[in-house]
Amino acid sequence: RSELENITFHGGMVSVGDYAFEGCPNLNNVVLLKNMKTVGNYAFANCTGLSNFTFEEILENDEPYTIGEHLFDGCTAITQVILPNRMTMIPAYTFANSGIVHAEIPDCITNLSAVGVFYNCKNLESVNIAAKKLSGKLGSLYFYGCSKLKDIVIPVGLDLSGNGHDNINLVDSGSYIFGECTALETVTIYSQYGEPASGAYTFYNCSSLKQINVLMVTEYEKDEDGNVIGYKTATENWFGYLNPYAFYGCQSLKKIPMSANFFGIGVGGPAFAGTAFEVLVFLAPNGFYQENSK
Repeated sequence: RSELENITFHGGMVSVGDYAFEGCPNLNNVVLLKNMKTVGNYAFANCTGLSNFTFEEILENDEPYTIGEHLFDGCTAITQVILPNRMTMIPAYTFANSGIVHAEIPDCITNLSAVGVFYNCKNLESVNIAAKKLSGKLGSLYFYGCSKLKDIVIPVGLDLSGNGHDNINLVDSGSYIFGECTALETVTIYSQYGEPASGAYTFYNCSSLKQINVLMVTEYEKDEDGNVIGYKTATENWFGYLNPYAFYGCQSLKKIPMSANFFGIGVGGPAFAGTAFEVLVFLAPNGFYQENSK
């Protein structure tokens, strides 16, 4: 058991190794200097007293931080961290099992494909993804076990479909993204081209999920530099494909926007297993919805 409470980094230090301060329960305040180029895996994991962590701002000509996985895994006293500017991706399991309450994902983060970034963050209540136009897949287990999260907005370009799933390997992108988010009630998904798809077990046991909105963006709001900062026009859209067990256990869900023109349900497991669905009504060409439940 370490009694370490404070750390002062020397200006000449450029790296913190794997597990360097892992499991220091009395450590409560850390300022990471911008000259620190590399921070290893689990470097501050399970520091249960760590409540303040600051990344020094990186100037335009400075080399950005390289951060390892599981950085704050198990840091139950941390409720908020301002991520470093110029960071483009949050590594796998960065905030897993932490005390994060409100997550702000800045617009410099353009890649959300890492696995389990907010895995089992049981205090997480809200998520704001600042970037309004992204590309790539949302990583598996990204919000798994965030049992206080009530709603979320998925921006254009963030793919939920993944690469399928098998019972041994849970890290295929798209698997269990919102698994066990038992308080999740509303999901809004913005798309740009065609109808989006869901991954395997994407909404596994989201027992409070009542509404899924799928919207196609036809016109963007842009800043003076041409960056997308919002949506001017969005019209109703639908899912085009569901992977196995996509809505397993979503017992409160009564309506799913689904395309009748490009409709498919993946093999390997029923998309609606564990739900209260009794009737699925196909409405061509405007998709289908379910309106009768137990």
